[in-house]
Amino acid sequence: MMARNLVGLLRAHTIQANDATDALRKMQSELPGARLRKADLVSATDILGTGQYQRLPSHIKDYIVPPRELTDRQALDVISDMDAALRTRLTLSEVVPAPLTSYSIEDGRVTFEVAKLFTASMTLSGNSPEDRWFILSAKFDFRITGAGANLFPRRPRKRARTILISQADFELAPRSVALASEKDGAAVAAAGGRDAEQLEVTHPAPAEQRDECQRRDAPLVRAYNFLQPSAGVSA
Repeated sequence: MMARNLVGLLRAHTIQANDATDALRKMQSELPGARLRKADLVSATDILGTGQYQRLPSHIKDYIVPPRELTDRQALDVISDMDAALRTRLTLSEVVPAPLTSYSIEDGRVTFEVAKLFTASMTLSGNSPEDRWFILSAKFDFRITGAGANLFPRRPRKRARTILISQADFELAPRSVALASEKDGAAVAAAGGRDAEQLEVTHPAPAEQRDECQRRDAPLVRAYNFLQPSAGVSA
């Protein structure tokens, strides 16, 4: 009986020793979080002296603090600069297929009108040569009457509009000239159909100009080739 009591006492002491060891290990792991950090005298000096923290990363301000709203004069200047950028881009550097040569520029956007097919408004992401094209809206030139006419609106709405703009923006995205030159070079002529053939006959382009045209990216050609069958299928 005495030996049994002695074994029980030793077992209880062992359990208590293990519990004490576990408690010490837990305390060791939690103590670093309870330490006080060193006083930040530089930040305290900024806040007490100027009333604000001077060393906040600038990109945080750019993402969180909303920019100031433009005045009416500034907004008009931005639109005027965008009109000039569109006019310069279309006149000097952009590959414009023959059917898209009828366009108007106003309010920072260019509106292409293709008879019996569609009218599309596009703009640039900025006024530098590297900025890309984006489509803003599209209206197809067809009229459907009778039952189900409301299912084929001239201006795509809601989900259809979202899908159309997303796919058109994909076609307008810049591509590697090395990969796109072969396809776009053939598409420049194909996009114009008969108009392109007549233009080539009446105003033949020099060989150097045709080679240069094939070496450049042609997002407007891809956009036209995308919208043209869409108008035909919709019609």
